[in-house]
Amino acid sequence: MKNIRELRTTQIRIFPTDEIHFQSLQRQTAINKIKEKYKLKNIITPTIPEIPSIEIQKILIFTNGEFVYKNKTYLVDRLVIENRRIIITMASHSEIADEFYTDLRNLLIELDLRDAKSNYNALVKSEETTCVAKLDFYLYQLFERNFINNFQQTLLNKIESHGCKIEIVPNVVRFKINYLNEPELYRKNKITFADKEFILEVRERTSYEDRIYFTSSPTDTKTHLELLSEINNLIAKK
Repeated sequence: MKNIRELRTTQIRIFPTDEIHFQSLQRQTAINKIKEKYKLKNIITPTIPEIPSIEIQKILIFTNGEFVYKNKTYLVDRLVIENRRIIITMASHSEIADEFYTDLRNLLIELDLRDAKSNYNALVKSEETTCVAKLDFYLYQLFERNFINNFQQTLLNKIESHGCKIEIVPNVVRFKINYLNEPELYRKNKITFADKEFILEVRERTSYEDRIYFTSSPTDTKTHLELLSEINNLIAKK
């Protein structure tokens, strides 16, 4: 496994009801402080409805910011704050995204105007990480060889070649992860887990022979890279 590039981490934190005081954060003063601290651009802010009975849109979206940690700058692709969720997407390892949230959390507490402030402690945190990596095997090695040969021949017999030589190779592998029997803590707080996927696919605009893959995992970056290393060692040795 070589050349880990385009590493991205997305963290979703879900909070108890009223843990995030959106009324405090929607103020222009609060929005400006968040933007200034992390050099973010603000693309969506709440709009106050003309009819008082209609609830305001509870979402703040910021993009293209920076987080400085130990004298190094990391890109904050996207920060979303809702009434029960905070979503962070960064070009970094998970550990840096955790440090960013710790720093952000302190700012949110500071901006909270309630007498009894929240701690902004999440009930649950989920992650999805992506990267591009050069691996030591071809995707067809993940399949039983006879099946691949038979399937390729079947396709070749059915597909119009238009006078070209046709090559048929596996391009993507997806494993779906379902979350069943959610614990009572999540059920009573109305938290459900969407299905997730582990994806391994040939990187767009690269040759199949290059063995460069885009990969996505519903894990932190450390676990993601460990999985890639284990898969690489397991398959490449065949």
